Amino acid sequence: MKRLLPALLLSLTVGCSLGFVYNHADWVALWQLDRYFDLTSTQKRFLDPRLTHILERHRAEALPKYRDVLARLHDALHDELTEEEVNWVFDAYVELRTDLFEFIVEDGAEFLASVDQRQLRYLARTFERGNAELADRLAVPQQARLAERASATIEWLEDWLGPLTAEQEQHVRAMSLALPDTLEAWLDYRQDRQRALLVLIRASAERGQPLRQPFREWLVYPEREAPAAYLAAREDMRREVTKMALEIDRMMTPRQRQHLLAELEALTGDLHDLTGTEERVTQSGASR
Repeated sequence: MKRLLPALLLSLTVGCSLGFVYNHADWVALWQLDRYFDLTSTQKRFLDPRLTHILERHRAEALPKYRDVLARLHDALHDELTEEEVNWVFDAYVELRTDLFEFIVEDGAEFLASVDQRQLRYLARTFERGNAELADRLAVPQQARLAERASATIEWLEDWLGPLTAEQEQHVRAMSLALPDTLEAWLDYRQDRQRALLVLIRASAERGQPLRQPFREWLVYPEREAPAAYLAAREDMRREVTKMALEIDRMMTPRQRQHLLAELEALTGDLHDLTGTEERVTQSGASR
């Protein structure tokens, strides 16, 4: 993962340029849907223009909001972060995720109404294979899994901050190892969500019409029906990640902070290019 905000705000994990991935997001989405549903040619013809329209609308309406979030984050990182600012990042993610999913509801519900029994079985098998992979990960001894997560955290931080000192790396590793292990709760939650989607698709097929409101509830507000164990694990993780973020912010050197700000400026520049505006965030402060 080379950028924080594409994952945080765009739900895209990128190893190449943000512009390239974003401009091909409609193709990537169609490929992913085909992987889960084994699309028919009729469904592909239905989805192709609608995905393009969703992407165009997202570019016009959502990317400026991402740009504003980046600008505020850039301002916050000029000096020491506060707990309030970290909480704002979490809340901004939820708000932007909600906006993104709202774009999908109408066309998504109509597509699901076209899924037949063969595709429903195909989807269920795809879910089972993915869950089996997660179960295999869960079978790995916990300390090994946590150690792998810690190494990935260090690698990710060095993308954003530049090289860590030996002392910083040791401290980050210890903090990461102390974070809650949420994999089991996540797997249970994921399976619950998948079962709910399968039930929704079957009901839509039986009625012969899109079930927009149930699909909207499933897609846009997933936490409303989430198990208590999952919500508790997620809250524990958020609390501990907040502490970790504040500690990392306090131990950054001036050079590392400048590196981080430069990375944010580069990402902001990518977003400006995508939205067709020349406004930029500079190191002297965030433009509004």
